[in-house]
Amino acid sequence: MKLSTHLVSGPSNPGGGDRAGSVLVTVIIFVLVLAGLGSSMLRVDLSISDSRRTEGAAQLAYFAAESGIDEAFILLRSRLLEPEEGESLSVGTEQTPRVLATSRYWAEVTRLDAWRYQVIASGTSQGERKRQECVFSTAPVGFFQYAAFGKDGLLVGEGSATNSYDPTLGAFASQASRGNGGVGSNGNVVLGGDTFINGDAVIGEDGSILENGSNVVITGDRESLEENVTFPPIEPPAVTSSGPLDVTEDATLGPGLLGFDGVSASAGSTLTIEGPAQIVMSDFVLGGGSSLVIDSSNGPVEVYSSGDWDISSDSTVRTTSEAARDFQVFIAGDTESGSDPATVSFNANTVLHGAIYAPDASITIPAGFELFGSLIARSLNFGEGARLHFDESLLYESDEEVLALETLIWRPISADVDPTPGTPGP
Repeated sequence: MKLSTHLVSGPSNPGGGDRAGSVLVTVIIFVLVLAGLGSSMLRVDLSISDSRRTEGAAQLAYFAAESGIDEAFILLRSRLLEPEEGESLSVGTEQTPRVLATSRYWAEVTRLDAWRYQVIASGTSQGERKRQECVFSTAPVGFFQYAAFGKDGLLVGEGSATNSYDPTLGAFASQASRGNGGVGSNGNVVLGGDTFINGDAVIGEDGSILENGSNVVITGDRESLEENVTFPPIEPPAVTSSGPLDVTEDATLGPGLLGFDGVSASAGSTLTIEGPAQIVMSDFVLGGGSSLVIDSSNGPVEVYSSGDWDISSDSTVRTTSEAARDFQVFIAGDTESGSDPATVSFNANTVLHGAIYAPDASITIPAGFELFGSLIARSLNFGEGARLHFDESLLYESDEEVLALETLIWRPISADVDPTPGTPGP
């Protein structure tokens, strides 16, 4: 009875009920706050999860587009994909894409010009889409790299000049002077006064660049080669000789593979070689008053000579193309051999469009000589006022089965706007 009286007696615990109610309210508020925090954390966690899922899908789409670039590169290198200039070819399509696990990709390959290819690749994954653009260029790995190169030495006469042009861009006369007209030698490069080299001048390990006069200008680098240029032997195609050929009136050779002991053209005659053709001979003589016409309208012309090469001063040489790769001359005659040295003479009073390789010949070129292409020999001596225009398309001439490519641009582009093939993406 005493306990019961104590519990109900007000005066014995003043204010106790109010404090209990206050604690209860605080607890309820705390629980509600925790519940709210838990709900917020759950929403944040879900948001992060969704963000990660989106970011992951976007990354997969990006990698898928990259796979499109990679496949296009492999197909171009292996020459399994060869669009014409200005043409676009597809690697998969949006309707029939390539499948890569949960991702998809496709690409469009456009040949921008003779040497460059643009690839625009798209990749998708879980609703995300990414696009990349890459521009490849054919690597300059061709055998002919200079306007003139002499293994043992190079002499460029007073008042001479070099530059370069690209026949794929049109006629030489329509192009501004370009700066790839380099010259070089494994030995010394001697430049006469008032020469203008619009390009590099390179020398071998033990060579020097010598200025034999004032006002010598070299717009590019003066540099030493990391290693001397090697001169591989000439390997003409195998063919049975038809004996000597003496042209006394107009005649045409080719197309096809033909062999002769020697070819000569007499005064007043015109010898035309129609491509595609490979002509193998011992000696070649273009007599005074005669003409040689190289018709590469249907294909290139290659001439292989193992003996003398003699073009008289009042003869003419004409080509139907300004591209040096359409007329290439390989002269195996050795002008330094002790027993029966060959003679190599270029005296035609006309310009020459072509690439000439004479690894065992020492050649002296008369004053005023003009070449569109490239000339490589054991040693070269150009007379005064020579004009050498290097054909840049020779840089990319290669008969390798694999096309050498280098990357100029690789970048992500907008996935919302479809770029026009052949133009830079947004």
